[in-house]
Amino acid sequence: MTSQESVLINIDRSVTCKVKMGTGDLVQATGKGTLLVETQHGRRYIHEVLLVPGLDENLLSVGQMMEHGYYVLFGARKASVIEDSWIWHRRLGHLNFVSMKKMQQMEMVTGLPVLTEMKDVCEGCVSGKHHREKFDKEGAWRASYPLELVHTDLCGPMQNESIGGNRYFITFIDDFSRMCWVYFLRNKSDTFNVFKKFKAFVELQSGFSLKKLRSDRGGEYTSHEFQEFCANMGMERQLTIAHSPQQNGVALRGEIEQYVRWQDP
Repeated sequence: MTSQESVLINIDRSVTCKVKMGTGDLVQATGKGTLLVETQHGRRYIHEVLLVPGLDENLLSVGQMMEHGYYVLFGARKASVIEDSWIWHRRLGHLNFVSMKKMQQMEMVTGLPVLTEMKDVCEGCVSGKHHREKFDKEGAWRASYPLELVHTDLCGPMQNESIGGNRYFITFIDDFSRMCWVYFLRNKSDTFNVFKKFKAFVELQSGFSLKKLRSDRGGEYTSHEFQEFCANMGMERQLTIAHSPQQNGVALRGEIEQYVRWQDP
């Protein structure tokens, strides 16, 4: 109910009834219309709104909102009105509304209510369909001598243990020569100790110093102990951006090759 005629559209003046106010007085309603609400998802309509002169506040019936296919969520000092069609759109994995209506007509889903085809844009659908610009391969930097840059990645836990009882393996790939070292680990927490052994071995055998280490942002590489050791050794740490495997493609390709060997006896 509202007393503001300006917020209503399609007012039906033939609808008149008595409304009992909080004071006990009876007030004559002068019509019924539709309330237009602008939201971030576009226009929404609240139907069957009574026009009652003298009301100081607008009144919203939760029961009638639910009857019209809306959900009302209370919390955090606010009430959110959610349309039924959008809820089922998300429940069905952001399925398009044409297919949803077809499912409803063919009674393919139990409990699926009558849905309204929405013309507004779903933010989740738009974000999910955005394409990603390709990475520039020509501009990729390459090391000019051994151990100037080493790529590393950890794989596991494997479903089946190795003969030695290991469920993880870690790869170290030299960017210059593409030589790959593989170490097997019982636990993910062994990564730091294995790296120190690898560093000591390759530096002594090659006569070069490990300058840069590139990895993802896994906890095995970002621990305080790991970071402090690299800083004390004067080694540069390169952490790739989250969800960007292209930045550590050398390590991932080596990891996939070793994974296939693990799985194929």
